[in-house]
Amino acid sequence: TDVLSFESCDEDQSYLGDVIACVDVAAEHAARLGHSVVAECQFYVLHGLLHLLGLDDHQPRQRRHMLKLQKEALLQQGIVFKS
Repeated sequence: TDVLSFESCDEDQSYLGDVIACVDVAAEHAARLGHSVVAECQFYVLHGLLHLLGLDDHQPRQRRHMLKLQKEALLQQGIVFKS
């Protein structure tokens, strides 16, 4: 598993939950795709955050939408992500 997200049980909406990224999986994917491990981890954290914000990726259309949002957010930070 590359990333897991856990919604907060707390009613305080300022804390959405936790995101856990696997650095070992990130390193494997980054090497295969030709970008940094840091960029891969940032991609995972964004993916988990989008899940905490209510987005889903079970359907192809949803998956494409999340991928687009992740790539745009990374690009705004100057990170080019290859998939």
